Amino acid sequence: MITNPIYGGAYAYGKTSVTEHYDGIMARAKSRRKPREEWLALRPGTHEGYVDWERSEAIRRMVSDNIPNSRHHGAAKHGDALLAGLIRCHQCGRKLTIRYTGAKHNIPRYSCSRGWLDNGEPRCIAFGGLRVGRCH
Repeated sequence: MITNPIYGGAYAYGKTSVTEHYDGIMARAKSRRKPREEWLALRPGTHEGYVDWERSEAIRRMVSDNIPNSRHHGAAKHGDALLAGLIRCHQCGRKLTIRYTGAKHNIPRYSCSRGWLDNGEPRCIAFGGLRVGRCH
């Protein structure tokens, strides 16, 4: 709800697209959320929102900045990386994300790849977390 434009009093239309594909047995429809710049309409101020448009956009950006770049979203739920979700990139200021590598997926690796994932920017930094973890 908090990232939905209706929260800030905006009307939005055309936020998703549907494609059909054949999975070998039958045709299936798959819905996907479009990037905001591809929506058919976004009109702030069309009705009263829970908060004003500027505040809702600030909240949306804050929530967006907190999404990790792996398939696991939200607060850290596994692994024992010491600094998961706490350190930021010195170059761009985004939070470093963590991946677990190795045969047992237990070796932490910190990286700043949000700019690359979101905007195609070059990756800033990446480093292994074994030495970081040994300090505690």
